[in-house]
Amino acid sequence: MKFNIINLIDNFDKSTNYSTIQVPASSQTGNQFDLHSSIDFLKNSQNYLIFENRPQGAIKLLNILLKKGRKGIIITRNHPDKFGQNLISNKIDMYWLSSEDFDYVIRPWEINLLINTVEEFVKQNNRGVILLNGLEYLSTYNNSKVIFNMLLRMNNIVMNTDAMFLITIDPIALGNQFLMNIKSNSEIIKMTPHFIKEVIN
Repeated sequence: MKFNIINLIDNFDKSTNYSTIQVPASSQTGNQFDLHSSIDFLKNSQNYLIFENRPQGAIKLLNILLKKGRKGIIITRNHPDKFGQNLISNKIDMYWLSSEDFDYVIRPWEINLLINTVEEFVKQNNRGVILLNGLEYLSTYNNSKVIFNMLLRMNNIVMNTDAMFLITIDPIALGNQFLMNIKSNSEIIKMTPHFIKEVIN
């Protein structure tokens, strides 16, 4: 399995020897990045772990993909009303990771429901985009093995389609055990922060 990491946190984990994706020259115009051609570094059938303290970069990437005609689904720890304020479309399925009792809630211990929700969405939207925000919250109710296996199952769902899976992570809040599992079980690709920031700003 391969996790693609988009690192938006400056100076995070500099000691780790990640391989780096080179940005194609065709995605640049002089010293400026062409937003819509640059976003093509995101590939179908892939999952992307987005390292950031807040899900701002992930939302911007999602908005760009929505503009390109893709359908989206969001599963978030933040209340959908607040999270949705930064989206370009209100025609998007949103689920709240919470212990509250609402129709649009997925409780943090209902991992199978979360996976089934994503699977049904992808069945109906082969080129859909899934954004998961709240992995840290899920990890407070489930051990790291459960979380890692959930990501494996999500990857299996996406890899046989043209969908994309975006997962926001605050690696500092998540803790070392999960990161160790990622590093020891995966091929990790780090995309350079200066390039990603130029694309989403």
